[in-house]
Amino acid sequence: MRKMAAALAPSSPGFLPWAWSSAWRTWLAQPYFGGGIGGFRFASVPFQGPWPAQAASADLPILFHAQNHFLEALAEGGAVYLILELMLIFGAAYGLARTYYRESRIEAKYAFFSLAALCLMGCFSAVLEQAPARMAFWALIGYGWSFLAAGLPARRIPIVARNLAGGALAALACLHLSLRVPELLSDHWTLKAEAAEESDSRGFTDYLVKALHLNPTNEEANYAYARVMAGFRREEDAVKRIEYVQNFAPDPKRRDQSLARLYSTLDRYDSSAKYARSMLEWYPGHLPAMEILMEGFDHEGLCGEMDSLRAVAMAMEDRYPPPPAREYTASGLDSLFGTNRDVLFVQRWFGGKALRRRFVESRLDAYARLTRDHDRFTFLKEASCGSRPDKARKPARSRTRFLYRGWG
Repeated sequence: MRKMAAALAPSSPGFLPWAWSSAWRTWLAQPYFGGGIGGFRFASVPFQGPWPAQAASADLPILFHAQNHFLEALAEGGAVYLILELMLIFGAAYGLARTYYRESRIEAKYAFFSLAALCLMGCFSAVLEQAPARMAFWALIGYGWSFLAAGLPARRIPIVARNLAGGALAALACLHLSLRVPELLSDHWTLKAEAAEESDSRGFTDYLVKALHLNPTNEEANYAYARVMAGFRREEDAVKRIEYVQNFAPDPKRRDQSLARLYSTLDRYDSSAKYARSMLEWYPGHLPAMEILMEGFDHEGLCGEMDSLRAVAMAMEDRYPPPPAREYTASGLDSLFGTNRDVLFVQRWFGGKALRRRFVESRLDAYARLTRDHDRFTFLKEASCGSRPDKARKPARSRTRFLYRGWG
């Protein structure tokens, strides 16, 4: 319901209409057969409109899914694919409804409304693109078609044919796992690297090496390794690493973001300002890009440009207030855990210390993001053209860390 209210609200456009319009334009480019199953992430990049300024965020928005299953089906498989899927859905729904009204089978009724609920959720979120709900969705469709086929003459399948079909399915599952397990392990090491980026630089690099050894095409690990190279002043290698990623994951916006951060680290302020401008054309109000651009203007002595950018930042002052520190203390979060509506009763009862720790750490990370965004906004507001060259011009890029010792 919250998704529907956000999409239909008469106020600011927000994320959902932006995602839907991007998917629609992606489909219009290839209306019959689409851009390929599973390729929405990169096929939609050239057709994404500018991020609405009212919904500006400090994080770079990446459109992994269209937030509408049927629009994503249109973009990936075209009109042919969507028509076939709708035929399967309506056929399953008809089979379930007919079975319930003719035979009063209550399980058919529950399956019918479960399928309808999943379709409705798929119109406003990416739930049907994720493993648990996607499996349930297609299982319900198959269940409905089994009722639709009731009354047809039965045909006996030979044992040899059944064994061959079972063996083929088992071989396909083993092939999928053999290809997917290295990717999952690579993602695991990438997440560990991101967690250790600020606290353990050596561990951060080692985890990235493990992730890239398992999956050389890990997008996040490659971008992070380019940052490592930039930290060691290896500009050519870092740029080549970003170009390598663009070969299998073409995303000009992500490329501009990485190059802006790279050249800012290398003190190449003219180049960093160039790519920061490109990011702001797509994402007005993007704080990291505004920070890099202001830093470039400061070093180049462009006072008029600094004043103009400061005026843009001042218009966003109400979005980045100082974080209320007293609400994010460890003891306060510990007491909040027991009354939080986002944590189910069963999880609170059986989750134990691990669940409590994850809850507190997630809230502390959220507080760190608020602090970092406020620091960036403060830098933009207080930057002046007459500052000394050796004066610190930007906040530290590290995340705020908290030592939580609640449970031994």
